[in-house]
Amino acid sequence: NVLTFTSLLQTGILIIISLMLEKIMAIASARDLEALYTQGLIFIVLFILSVLMFIIIIFLKPKYQKIALVQFKNNIYNQIIDKNISNFTKCNTSAYISILTNDIHKIEEDYLFSSFDLITNITLFITTIIIMFIYSPLLTISGIVLSLLPFIGAIIVGGKLAFQEKDISNQNASFMHFIKDNLIGFSTVIVFKAEEKIKELFNKNNNILETKKANKTKTIAIMEMVQTVLSLISQFGVFFIGAFISIKTGAIAPSVILLFIQLMNYITMDL
Repeated sequence: NVLTFTSLLQTGILIIISLMLEKIMAIASARDLEALYTQGLIFIVLFILSVLMFIIIIFLKPKYQKIALVQFKNNIYNQIIDKNISNFTKCNTSAYISILTNDIHKIEEDYLFSSFDLITNITLFITTIIIMFIYSPLLTISGIVLSLLPFIGAIIVGGKLAFQEKDISNQNASFMHFIKDNLIGFSTVIVFKAEEKIKELFNKNNNILETKKANKTKTIAIMEMVQTVLSLISQFGVFFIGAFISIKTGAIAPSVILLFIQLMNYITMDL
């Protein structure tokens, strides 16, 4: 569709700009001012195209998001309504409410938004690897191996994060069930003068839920820190190996090393 085509076109522009940066460095070394002006004009054209692509995506992405979420929620709700009484009562009402609110929100944040970029990220990754291999197979292999470091770190921490997501979803459903029961039975609470006990139970359940959310936030912070540190290590590794090859054999120009550093960002972003 138009959104996918626009995203792919924008990906192509990113690759071209990365190649231009390498060429500009080579032009600077050759002190060719006329060629530098030409690259500047090309960049202006690409910049204008990129802005147009962004504008199109800004208008199309929310529209696609709305259609997808409406259809998804309609399907979930229809499946609930189509249950017979025995199957429906296997879960409490709060669980269904949680699915249609909290769980849908997580799907929107973690899956729907990422699906927009899946095709473009795959295209960007493959194109980046091909370009790197054309310049230097040895440095490309080194870059791929080093780029796995942030990926491995994300897998190690990500397993705990997935467990926490499920735990929070279950706790949120339980919390909503508690609130619903107490609001429905509000008159009973007043009659038996159980206000303080209910407040105490509410505080306990609320504290458990927010503690689980805080732990998830901490896990995300740790994962981001680990990925940042390992990404810096991988980029420095590529820079160091590229410099070694350049000094030892002269097979790689300094401008190509900078190109590899730029392209490495696309690899670590897509892994």
